[in-house]
Amino acid sequence: MNTTHNITQNKQNISQKLLQKSCEVQQNFKRQLKHLGLATLGALSICQEQAQQKMKQFINKGSETEKDLSEWTNHMLKKGYRETKETISDVEKTLEVSNLLKKMNIPSKNDVENLSKKVDELSKKIDEIIVASTNKEQTINTAQTSHVSQVPSSAE
Repeated sequence: MNTTHNITQNKQNISQKLLQKSCEVQQNFKRQLKHLGLATLGALSICQEQAQQKMKQFINKGSETEKDLSEWTNHMLKKGYRETKETISDVEKTLEVSNLLKKMNIPSKNDVENLSKKVDELSKKIDEIIVASTNKEQTINTAQTSHVSQVPSSAE
């Protein structure tokens, strides 16, 4: 009986040790699971704080950029207006000079260019006439020379 009692006692000891080990493993797992959950919450919290800080930075930078862009736009509009006025003034002065030149009967650039084209055309026509005239003289001279060589000489 003693042996049976020892075996029963050993079974109980082993069962208690297994139960105790199982409880330790469960508690360790719970502790690790809790740490993992807390780490996740901490990471999310830090990410949220950093995201909020970045969002504030983005908004501030956007406001600065908007102000700079507005100033640049106003500057460019004023510059464009000023340059447009200057261009209009230049055009008016050019028209005044053009009208003055017309009143004084001074030819414009277009007038001079048109005359130059006409002179070029006339020069080409004159060159053509000279070439045609030279060719005609050569033809006449060739015909006379040929006619003279065909006429019998009276000394023969």
